[in-house]
Amino acid sequence: AYNEADLIKLKTLNACKQCDLSGVDLSGVDLSGANLTDTDLSYANLSQTILSEIDLTDANLNGANLMDTSFIDAHLGNTYLAGVNLSRANLSGVDFGDHDLTGANFTGANFTDANLESAYLADTNFTDAILVGVDLGGADLSGSDLSHADMSRANLRYADLRKANLTGTILRDSNLIGTNLAGANLATSDLKNAKLNGIRYCDTKMPWGEINEHCED
Repeated sequence: AYNEADLIKLKTLNACKQCDLSGVDLSGVDLSGANLTDTDLSYANLSQTILSEIDLTDANLNGANLMDTSFIDAHLGNTYLAGVNLSRANLSGVDFGDHDLTGANFTGANFTDANLESAYLADTNFTDAILVGVDLGGADLSGSDLSHADMSRANLRYADLRKANLTGTILRDSNLIGTNLAGANLATSDLKNAKLNGIRYCDTKMPWGEINEHCED
């Protein structure tokens, strides 16, 4: 449980470094510009909270509820976010490069022009998310649900999309060069003008049929 003195400090100063705010309810609170460096916010309720320009460097947000939260210009260096609920959150332009976001819920979230290069995103839920122009180069998206997401102009170069669900996903003008699509379902994806060179196919469902070119490799 959170430390009551730490909560009072945050509300008074809009800052609380290395504090214990685990399990705290800050839903709907405006924390714009707050400094929560190295703070424990695990399992906290931050739904509909305004976190614009907040500093969450080295913070622990494991299992936190961040539904409908705004992260515009937030500082998230080395923030621990595995298993968080970020459904419908505004994450446009956020830098999650190399972050571990395994199992997170991003349903309907806005990631326009965000950096997710080399991020760990296995088994994440991106259903109906906006991923226009996002950088997912080298990211691990194995087993993720990207159904009906808008990934127009996304960079997926050398990403791992094994067993990913891309049903109805918009991939127009996206870069899929060198991706691993083994077991992935793109049967109803929009691939107009997408770059498809060097892809690894095995039990891969494409709009023109199933491809098994690399099952022996």
